[in-house]
Amino acid sequence: MMSSDWYPDGQSNERWTCVKSSVSRRSILESDLVLTSMGIETRIERRLFEWRLLTLDALATHARVQLDLYYKENKQRQRPYTIYPTLGAGYYGALVYLCVIWLFFLIDQANFIGRSGVLSAAAVDDGAWWLTMTALTLHANLSHIVANSVTGALFGYATGRYLGDGFAWFLILVSGAFGNLLNALMRPDTFYAIGASTACFAAAGVLCGFTWRKSFVKGASARFNYLPLAGAIALFVFMGMEGENTDVVGHLMGLAVGLGVGALVGSYDIRRLGSSGQKLSAIAAIGLLAISWVFAL
Repeated sequence: MMSSDWYPDGQSNERWTCVKSSVSRRSILESDLVLTSMGIETRIERRLFEWRLLTLDALATHARVQLDLYYKENKQRQRPYTIYPTLGAGYYGALVYLCVIWLFFLIDQANFIGRSGVLSAAAVDDGAWWLTMTALTLHANLSHIVANSVTGALFGYATGRYLGDGFAWFLILVSGAFGNLLNALMRPDTFYAIGASTACFAAAGVLCGFTWRKSFVKGASARFNYLPLAGAIALFVFMGMEGENTDVVGHLMGLAVGLGVGALVGSYDIRRLGSSGQKLSAIAAIGLLAISWVFAL
């Protein structure tokens, strides 16, 4: 028996028959090993665009049957795809988010708070950390708040579905505030900003980081589960740099912090929080925002 590469030389009177051909040498070597282990004599022939496995003509039928049986028994069974389980309804947190930003928009339009909650780089440098949260609730005009209502509710809903409404919005608030902090520290003292867009990108980042870390689609290839990270980058490219007064750095900081936070919490089992943990997270988020506005006013 032999399994080395063979090229016809016309010196043998034995008739050889091809029982398998493939462009993959590995596949031919595997089949060769199967037949050789069964005592079937084989030879491998290299053609221009393919490899061929040959055996004696008298053994060809038996060889093909054995190869069919081998590949049927060893055929890789495709694992069923399973999606990471949901932990929350999603829309509860999204509705609270919409109520909060629209409430503050109406209050601001009535000139009740002035510029108290505006993010100021100079003030943040002096320790006014609360402005990183209060600025998330303020908007310049109707188009500004409508845009952030849509994107924030959409990504907040999806994040709440997989992390639970309370915990998701706590992470979104903290990530958005930290993104504002980094943004302020990188800007000159004359820099001012308002808007929930940093939190919107933070929500997208938390969702993408979490689903990547959790290998969101069980049974899929590793490359498939890198899609959330690619999606986060695409989101920033197509949405984070649009508009004349767009705070590109703020969007980038929110997305980056959200990705890091999402990947971090993705290494833990969020289900251990339970309903009580979700409620405490929601209370903590509302409490942080309320305290921030107390300091701001």
